[in-house]
Amino acid sequence: MKLDRFSRQAAANGCSEVSGWVRRAYGERASELITELAQTMRAAESEAMVPRTEEPAEVVGTARQTLHDDLFELRNVLLKVDVSEDDHDRDLHLRAALSVAIGAANSLAGASHSQPTAAYLRVAKPAIDGVLRAAGEPNVG
Repeated sequence: MKLDRFSRQAAANGCSEVSGWVRRAYGERASELITELAQTMRAAESEAMVPRTEEPAEVVGTARQTLHDDLFELRNVLLKVDVSEDDHDRDLHLRAALSVAIGAANSLAGASHSQPTAAYLRVAKPAIDGVLRAAGEPNVG
């Protein structure tokens, strides 16, 4: 398995330092959103695996929408922060991964009650894993 330079840096610096860079660079809320991201993705995946119906269910909030909303909030937090030169490359990597994940989560959240979601999951899960890797966190699994 080929490691990108962020993974090599994580291995060299120790996992706790790398996963702590998000808190240091962006603050507590960004760290909370990243920490909860894998769990939110698993909930959205479980929800998306429920068989599709012909009649819409009366559901107020969904895990799929929560995933999208949390990613969007994380993006807004990141946009408000000027990171240090030391975190510049990590910041760019995280923002790029986040952009892809927001698009994937938007498609997953927007799927209608009768629309199959398997294809959206095949795109969303790796996109979320990309955000987690960029943040120095374990994948969804």
